Amino acid sequence: MTRISREELANSMAKAKGGGPAKIAPDDRECVAFTKDGQEVEEKNPDVFLKAVRLGENITYWVMRGPSHRLYNPYDDLIENEERRYRHKDGFRQRYELSKTTQKVFDLYLRYLETRNTAYLTNAQREE
Repeated sequence: MTRISREELANSMAKAKGGGPAKIAPDDRECVAFTKDGQEVEEKNPDVFLKAVRLGENITYWVMRGPSHRLYNPYDDLIENEERRYRHKDGFRQRYELSKTTQKVFDLYLRYLETRNTAYLTNAQREE
């Protein structure tokens, strides 16, 4: 088995137009985040329920999921009671977290948060 030298490895990597290694500029990253009411907020807001991040040409979609990896329903009474019980020292963030998803699930979940029509949540869960 032959070893690849560092020089060969550097030459085989993608190059930017200037000839150096490709780097992502900080302003190439854009993020759109939404609260449980479907209102747009900053990414660092603790009330973010879903977000879309564009990095260069790629877009990744993130939605809030519960411990069973199902989409989080903020309007469910049982979950609200459970959330109140566990909401100490970031307990909510430990139990519920953002995870990657597809654009279709993202769009359906956002539509659910805006309208509170459970048909959109059901369809988003089916698309997973």
